[in-house]
Amino acid sequence: MDNYRYLRFYLQDRPYALALELVKEIFLLPELIPLPEPPTDIVGVLNLRGKTVPMMHLAKRLGLAQPVCSPKDSVIIFEWQKLLVGLIVHGVDGVLEVSPKQLEAEPDYGHDNPVSTAFLQGLIRTEDTLVPLLNPETLIRAPAAVAQLGQVETETGDASILGNFYEQYAPHLTVSERQNLHQRSINLAQLSQGENKQEKAAFAVIQLSEALIAFPLEKIREFIDIEQYFPVPCAPAYIVGNINLRGEILTIVDIHSLLHLSFASKAKPRKAVVLEVEETSIGIVMDQVQDVIEIEVEALQAQALTHKERHLMGTILQQEKLVSVLDPARMIISLSALN
Repeated sequence: MDNYRYLRFYLQDRPYALALELVKEIFLLPELIPLPEPPTDIVGVLNLRGKTVPMMHLAKRLGLAQPVCSPKDSVIIFEWQKLLVGLIVHGVDGVLEVSPKQLEAEPDYGHDNPVSTAFLQGLIRTEDTLVPLLNPETLIRAPAAVAQLGQVETETGDASILGNFYEQYAPHLTVSERQNLHQRSINLAQLSQGENKQEKAAFAVIQLSEALIAFPLEKIREFIDIEQYFPVPCAPAYIVGNINLRGEILTIVDIHSLLHLSFASKAKPRKAVVLEVEETSIGIVMDQVQDVIEIEVEALQAQALTHKERHLMGTILQQEKLVSVLDPARMIISLSALN
């Protein structure tokens, strides 16, 4: 029997999962438009490329706590029975490949989880924990009422109305952070407006252990096989060593630690992608090249970066797989911080 695929994400350091086939896109939290009398778990709506999308905070829906929004929160846009809804969580972790044997269909009250079983389809057993699998049918309270929110007019120039979102859900944000969220909302609203909306850039997708990573194609010089490398004494742990590439000394770097990836194998690296970063060449260890894809530039710009994620340009779904898009120059800065 084929495996199932689920998107894993976090709320208050607890993992949850949702069927990946329901997920349409993922981005960082933008400024939301509050509503006068919304359903209790809806914190506002968002203009997403001309569509008004109700935004639900998972903590509010599960009755765990009054949500406090952060610029680092993520939004998962999912579709259930033709209803598009945004789910606010604290972070997206990746995709789970799950065999039928890992699924427990009947949630047990004995498990250490504060979530009512009414919200669960079951539990996913991983190596280190049980991940609650959310049921979209019960997650969306009063679907008809939520669907009506899709008719709400999102154009408003009343700053006092917008201010209610911050007062209720993000009172701690600085002026700069509020401007950041505001710009994200503008980017998301304008992605499909105008004839020039489809500006795209090419990216190469590579595999590294269980992760898929994309680099701008214009920054890639070549892909190479690593036949022999020479360790560098007293170098940081992320530096594998140097190789002689047609007379050029090239440093080979491993970004497992930067991306919080586990090492699938302790075998010596055999392949690398060579990047040109500010007139400097660097080799990044990889397993294999997966694809070359085009990504809308504005879609990445809409995923504004946080200070802890400077190397991450954004996250996209490509053929039901989560791909992390990296900025090579910022990646090197983040690696230096690991020393």
